[in-house]
Amino acid sequence: MKGVARGVAAFAWVVIIALTSGGSAAQGEAWPIWSGAFSTEQAARGKASYGLFCASCHGEDLAGQNGPALKGDRFLSIWDAATLREFYRKVSTTMPRAQARLDDAVYLDVISYVLQQNGFPTGPRELTGEPEVLARYQIVGASGPLAAENGQLVSAVGCLGRDASGWLLTRASNPVRSRSLDQTSAEDLKSLETVPAGSATLRLMAVAPGADKHEGHRMEAKGLLSSAGIAAMSLQMVATSCG
Repeated sequence: MKGVARGVAAFAWVVIIALTSGGSAAQGEAWPIWSGAFSTEQAARGKASYGLFCASCHGEDLAGQNGPALKGDRFLSIWDAATLREFYRKVSTTMPRAQARLDDAVYLDVISYVLQQNGFPTGPRELTGEPEVLARYQIVGASGPLAAENGQLVSAVGCLGRDASGWLLTRASNPVRSRSLDQTSAEDLKSLETVPAGSATLRLMAVAPGADKHEGHRMEAKGLLSSAGIAAMSLQMVATSCG
């Protein structure tokens, strides 16, 4: 098995020992979406398709109407740290309402337009629908993911180790919002390989049996953040090396 999971009914607490930002990296190097995930031509096609299929619900200016806003702080707070694979899955399975499903290329064009309208840069290539490509890009602001808040489901990536008191996640990224306690897909785990190492150390308590075989591996931990830590934790391997 690639990961060790614990059911929602069982609680696993993660106490934050230290939580500071890691060393700075070039914006596009740390977050590939800032290197350009779509082309100018693709966004232009997306603008036309958006006007036909989306504007009646989400507004001509993407500010929201009968549907939620697709631009600005509200959009970014909802989709912060999500992969384009997650966003594509949502858009392509629920939109447009009461109409037949659109072609994959149209969804990709519309997503490109939405990203452009939120200030993300264009690049030399068009965004394609391969799951591994969509999973590579996370929707994050220019300064990186938003700080996690108590009561949110969060995800953190770090090196699994332990001391005399129990399990630790070291060189960990700051916890970011997660949208599910379900096991992370293989494609989305692949995207986590690009998350830069941080300087946080997270103490893991009540880790499910079987974690021993993952000691020294780079892992994703996720669950509900509170003042006490993270509950209902899921633990999955991102890489066999912490280097």
